[in-house]
Amino acid sequence: MADSNDASPETRSPGTPEVNTSIWSNSGRLGVLKYMSHYLILVLVLGALLLVVLGLNDFISPDAAGPLSPLLTAILVAVCLPLLWVGIALFVRRLHDLNQSGWLALVLLIPVVGAFFSLLVGLCPGNKTINNYGSPVVAAPWEKVLGGIGVVVAIGFVLTAIVRLVAPSWFWLAVSMLTS
Repeated sequence: MADSNDASPETRSPGTPEVNTSIWSNSGRLGVLKYMSHYLILVLVLGALLLVVLGLNDFISPDAAGPLSPLLTAILVAVCLPLLWVGIALFVRRLHDLNQSGWLALVLLIPVVGAFFSLLVGLCPGNKTINNYGSPVVAAPWEKVLGGIGVVVAIGFVLTAIVRLVAPSWFWLAVSMLTS
């Protein structure tokens, strides 16, 4: 069963907005599972890139325990800037699913508040009907699976952060003594 948004421009009914599938664009909408699946892929790509760069740094200068070489720093920045844009575009499209302006993404720049805002926006269900930014987008089966994993990982990170902030240091000392 095809979604009406998947139709070609010739067969789509008038007034039905075209679905944007480009990861580079900040127009359109992303549901929770679609957003979480794409964000999980983005985080995994970024983590793999960081491991490769750190491994290359050890290969280039095995005796240096200091900062990255200037060449590797330039490569890392050159690759991370497009990934940063993709992350921002994904978040803006997630805000659009909640019928909110993309400018609200500026809240992410506020320390601590931005982290909780990111989680809230990532997990809140979007509008099930057409809103100011288009029709809801249906997640593909693989996006549902990865999105579910992404939701579990996000909740795990938040719970870990809360426990680390709330539990006193003596608790962690006792845990480490019991597990060693």
